Amino acid sequence: MSWDLDFTGYGNEELVQLASDIFVASGVVEELGLEPTVVRNFVTVAAGHYLDVPYHNFNHAVHVLHATALMSGTARARALLSPLERLALLLAALCHDLGHDGRSNAFHTNSASELSRTYGGQSAVLEHHHAAIASALLLPPPCRKGGGDVLAALRSPEERAEVLRVVRSAILHTDMTRHFESVRRLADLAAAAGRLEDAADGRGPIVSGGAAHTSDAVGLAVAAGHPAAVTSSADADDPGGGSGGSTELGGATAQAPSRLLLEASDRLLLAQALLHAADIGNAVRPFHVNDAISRRVRAEFAALRAEEEALGLPASVPPPLPPLDPDQPQQGAAAAARAELRFLDTFVEPLWERLAGVLPELEPQLRRLRANQERFRRIAEEAAGR
Repeated sequence: MSWDLDFTGYGNEELVQLASDIFVASGVVEELGLEPTVVRNFVTVAAGHYLDVPYHNFNHAVHVLHATALMSGTARARALLSPLERLALLLAALCHDLGHDGRSNAFHTNSASELSRTYGGQSAVLEHHHAAIASALLLPPPCRKGGGDVLAALRSPEERAEVLRVVRSAILHTDMTRHFESVRRLADLAAAAGRLEDAADGRGPIVSGGAAHTSDAVGLAVAAGHPAAVTSSADADDPGGGSGGSTELGGATAQAPSRLLLEASDRLLLAQALLHAADIGNAVRPFHVNDAISRRVRAEFAALRAEEEALGLPASVPPPLPPLDPDQPQQGAAAAARAELRFLDTFVEPLWERLAGVLPELEPQLRRLRANQERFRRIAEEAAGR
């Protein structure tokens, strides 16, 4: 399973199968003794809570799950996060947009929608909604409705509580208003992780191996599970020309790394950053995949903008791109490229650059992101006649 996988065209059943396979390939199902059929049942239930909107749908959720699994499956991430935390992170990825209606937080606030009233005027209306649904799905029987108990194999109520805490916190931190704070804090986290790795190389007794299936809620070091092999791969439509690379799950077996004992608050920050990076990081994928996904974003924004105008509400998303002129198709492509560049330059590249400082195995994805940025820049410049 690699970054080059294109599943933008998958149907619901294919997506359910892929998501279930991702959980198994990540190693957490075996490490924590989860039942694969129960995991698949949970995936199916979660899929049923996604709505038929252009972008924030189940396909997007599986893209975020896929990216999160690849990042959390790197050797450095497995050394920093416990199996329980990695499970929580994957569950958060699967559930991070449950019930998303294709509208924005500002729309819900400005329209005084039912969701806005439900969450007491919170600015992150949608993120609280997603987190509430996810928490309800992860409650123990008989509090939960529908599906099997995906956390039944956990050994204590404290472990379930830890999973719920990480899931909720990670989902709430997908709110873009938290973006710049996350980027700033990642610089400190990269330094802390580097110091721990130096100590692991023999300059300090702060690493430990251990048995899997031990909760970090009680501060114990545990061994990570299945390894991730980092390989390079080229895509015919990849501007990185093979520099993108792919972090694969389920590859050749290697010795599990010793745990690096980050503080609990730093591990939570890493989980939050991984989910946020996966959520906005489509441009670390091959160019044609990112382009297909970006079209869905623009379609959803256009529908929302039209609804806001019809209701007399302030605009919360950019205006739609101008209609394509058959005589000057390059102008439409240039406008789309400029819009993409603004987002990548402002938000995505700084986040991924800092994250690669924490997880060096993500450098190939950072190179691919930069290659995609250059391709968008060329498209914009060529249309302008430069």
